[in-house]
Amino acid sequence: MTDADQLEQMQRQLRAGAWLRSARSEAGYASAGAFAKVVGVHQTQINNYERGIHRIPEERAQDLARALRLPVVEVRRQLGMWLPDDLPSGHTASPEEAIRADVTLTADQRELLLSMLVTLRAQQPARMGASALQPGVNLRRRSGSAPTVPDFSDDFDDADLDNFSAVHDPDRPPRDDWE
Repeated sequence: MTDADQLEQMQRQLRAGAWLRSARSEAGYASAGAFAKVVGVHQTQINNYERGIHRIPEERAQDLARALRLPVVEVRRQLGMWLPDDLPSGHTASPEEAIRADVTLTADQRELLLSMLVTLRAQQPARMGASALQPGVNLRRRSGSAPTVPDFSDDFDDADLDNFSAVHDPDRPPRDDWE
């Protein structure tokens, strides 16, 4: 490998690392450690990727895409990894396109997945679990901020805790006797 090739490889690794750090922050991971747990590697490995010290292996793209909640094609493109020649530049396959192109699925499985996708998209947020949230809780987050977690602390009082303890642990004394 010539010096020019080594320099080009280092520059690619630095660009990939800078993009990974930015994408991690955009996805709401405040630390490399939290991100590393989701990806399934040690925090040091993520730090080395982000600083451009180690090349990100091709087989890691799927794990990174899952953790970042991004299409694997986009992650591979941003990390400078190989992409099929017939994939248009700047194109990210829609879920429908990906399902139709997946040769590992039978025709029936493709139809089932496509119909499930239509059904999921048609559902209102309340039918997808948002009804359990307090009114007015906004789960959208600003770019770069941590994911919003609803505060349910006002939903329960001491009587609820006493009832829970009595039902789930009859041998435990009531909370009044704990001090």
